Amino acid sequence: NRFAELLLHKPGEGLLLSLLAYILSPVRWAFSKFVESDIKHKHQLKKHGMVPEHSFLETPSSCSISTMPGGFYDNVDKGSIIIKKSPTFCFSKEGLLLEAEPKPLKTDLVILATGF
Repeated sequence: NRFAELLLHKPGEGLLLSLLAYILSPVRWAFSKFVESDIKHKHQLKKHGMVPEHSFLETPSSCSISTMPGGFYDNVDKGSIIIKKSPTFCFSKEGLLLEAEPKPLKTDLVILATGF
């Protein structure tokens, strides 16, 4: 909305709007912390080991906001979806190679997720 536009400094805007964005930066920080804690709680990210290393405030500028399909965490709890975190990965004929896994994983589907 229009108010949210005032919270971000944009290149080429005048001194008044830049100053207003600077003055309202605590509001932007508080709102992002509220949204971040709500997402972490609602989706139980800590329980599944999926809390991103970056804050939600950094996410809009990196375009990594997404939503989970309905029943995603129910399927994780049932074991039909297995979550694996790895800083590196590679596909091979034998399966998916992850840094922490001793042998390739045979998978039907791989979902790459990088943030909130």
